[in-house]
Amino acid sequence: MQTLLYRPTTVEEITHIKSVYVNNNAGVFNYQQIDTIRFITICFIVWGHCLLGWDKKTTHTFTEELIKIFVLQTGRISTIIFFIVSGFLLKPKLQDYTVSSYFKKRLPKIYLPWFISISIIMVLSVIQLIPLHDLWVSRDIKTFIRLNYNILNGLLLYSSYWFITTYMAGMAILIFLKNYVNKLWLGLIFLTITLFYCLNLHYVWIDPNHEKAILAYTFFIWLGVQINTHSEKVYDFLNKISWPVVIGLFIGLFILASYEGHSLTDLHLIDAYASNRFTNSILSVFFFLALLKMGKISFINKLNPRHTVYGIYLIHNILIFELVMAVEYYYKDSLASLSVWNLLAIQVCFAAFVIALCYKLVKLMANSKFKWAIGIS
Repeated sequence: MQTLLYRPTTVEEITHIKSVYVNNNAGVFNYQQIDTIRFITICFIVWGHCLLGWDKKTTHTFTEELIKIFVLQTGRISTIIFFIVSGFLLKPKLQDYTVSSYFKKRLPKIYLPWFISISIIMVLSVIQLIPLHDLWVSRDIKTFIRLNYNILNGLLLYSSYWFITTYMAGMAILIFLKNYVNKLWLGLIFLTITLFYCLNLHYVWIDPNHEKAILAYTFFIWLGVQINTHSEKVYDFLNKISWPVVIGLFIGLFILASYEGHSLTDLHLIDAYASNRFTNSILSVFFFLALLKMGKISFINKLNPRHTVYGIYLIHNILIFELVMAVEYYYKDSLASLSVWNLLAIQVCFAAFVIALCYKLVKLMANSKFKWAIGIS
């Protein structure tokens, strides 16, 4: 029996076949799945930043404490996923980049919008948080500078904007070491650094703040590259695991991550539910794989995550800053005295409102001349 093989002969034909392969081969590059993951994870990120005083909430029963732990932990399972996704998306173009060419390409899409967002919230913070009139009367320039520094330090360390500086460092390292990216020893080095920061949360050898843990997340970018590189094996492995097993493992890992966060709270750590906790790292990787197994969700992809998620990330911090002040003004001292169930109901409504409003604003900006401010060229 004769087999007829079609061999492309022109550059156009070869380019077309590569394009079809990349877009249709679900076992290698399924970016529609990644788009679904992006939107789901940004919703968890926003939830984690909409916490209305839960970290300081006093509980009186075991059930109330469980709800508090659930709320806090749920907001921390997605940060690491964004680093994994970054590595996954970096893989196809990794060998084409140099460090300088990468940053040159990303400057208008990532870093300029990030700088603009920080500048906006910085101005709002200065106007609304600093007693400008009193400082003007006293001419206390040193206090004014110190307060501005504290605000900027808080934005870079404790707000969601810390992600970009960490992302920037991790991507630069991966691109610089691109010739060794598939070497196991490189992954083990990154893993060792990550484990150091995991343990540091318990022993505090160095300052555990995000600024000091900037190298703790490079491993997850490397891991994303590896998942893409070996995607066929990954998908085959995921297809062999039943959903009851996946759900059971997820619940077990979630309980372990919650327990570690609660234990770190007893140590009076400032960020007891830090994303780079050991158990939370494992949970986040597993959650990414579970979402990968789940595949794309059509109604989510219709929201165009590829062009809206970064805008939501940039805008939500500004919105939350303003809205939290309004909520706290309305409830004043009564917010902390609300029952856990009432606070949870407010939390759900508040997070849903922020996500919906962010999405609407991003869509409006995407269709305006200011779309560059949210990274859309």
